[in-house]
Amino acid sequence: MLRYILQLFLLITVALPCQAIASDHSPDGTWRLEINNLNNSTISVAHIKFTKKVSRSCIEGDWKKIKFVSVTASDENFFPITQEISYKISEGILIIGRNGRCDSYLHLTGNFIGNGTRGEYRTFGLSHNKLLGKFLINNIK
Repeated sequence: MLRYILQLFLLITVALPCQAIASDHSPDGTWRLEINNLNNSTISVAHIKFTKKVSRSCIEGDWKKIKFVSVTASDENFFPITQEISYKISEGILIIGRNGRCDSYLHLTGNFIGNGTRGEYRTFGLSHNKLLGKFLINNIK
């Protein structure tokens, strides 16, 4: 009986959380990404797909490429959609950003809740850390 209880405990505490974390790493479908400035004006709206292709990054982690399906932007320089953008989901946190340009990072960061999230848009590096705006992302397909 004790052996059964220990096996059940291991299943609940180890196997099930690992399965949930693994499913976090491949959000399927098409997603709508909206990026707003500090005045809450929408600057960019994009439809994206999370790929499983490895992305180059100066920051440690399992970074994958984002594929842009469509983009509408009033200022294409506010968030660099023409550059390689990557993402990482780790411990329930979604980070989307420009990571291949060292010490000049641009990140969208929020708690990932399966069908979407909202969070902050920041730039940071060795000598700076500045809030640029907010973002919202949700699954549309």
